[in-house]
Amino acid sequence: MARSPALPARKLMVLGDSVTCGAAIDRVAGEKPTAAWGSPRESYGMLLARRLNAQVQLVCYGGRGLIRTWEGKTNELNLADYYAMALPTQPASVPWDQRYYLPHAIIVAIGTNDMTTGIPDREQYVQAYVSLVRTLLHDHPQAQIMLTEGSILHSEKQAALHSYIADTVRLVGDPRVRAIASTHYPGDATDAHPTREQHVRMADDLLPQVRQIMRW
Repeated sequence: MARSPALPARKLMVLGDSVTCGAAIDRVAGEKPTAAWGSPRESYGMLLARRLNAQVQLVCYGGRGLIRTWEGKTNELNLADYYAMALPTQPASVPWDQRYYLPHAIIVAIGTNDMTTGIPDREQYVQAYVSLVRTLLHDHPQAQIMLTEGSILHSEKQAALHSYIADTVRLVGDPRVRAIASTHYPGDATDAHPTREQHVRMADDLLPQVRQIMRW
């Protein structure tokens, strides 16, 4: 009987939104977006894990943010909520205890959808981010945590999120928490999500930063 291959010893977790889920990687020009366009296996998180010889868990939900959705709604699931769910459907969500998965490295790429309707209040946003990071520190005492803006934001919105992340890192004040850089990738004429090729470049951008922090 064939045996399943051994899993890599290294473990990575990537928290984010539709970009982390691999939305629109398999886009078709001239057609309306569908769920079939998504390709998590070709997402930057999966590509990065392969390059690092690591397992990976993607914790992501399209259209959601840290404190509000792309439509500005605060009464729907956002990252702190779906982080603790195996299936984040409403009203019958399925809970999941993240302490069952023990990542060595955590990348948080959230904030694009928070910025869709405008730049959120600094104090509210940073307090929510600090709370999330402290939850990650508590649940994963073995992990290095890296916060980044993701690939879609640019100009003043990217600058605002970059500043909010810097405030979060300073207020948390833990050596296991760092900010890392992201590059803006504009998608294409069919869809604003990063293309397949841009996901490769996103993984390329993150790879040396993660390797340096993790000494992998």
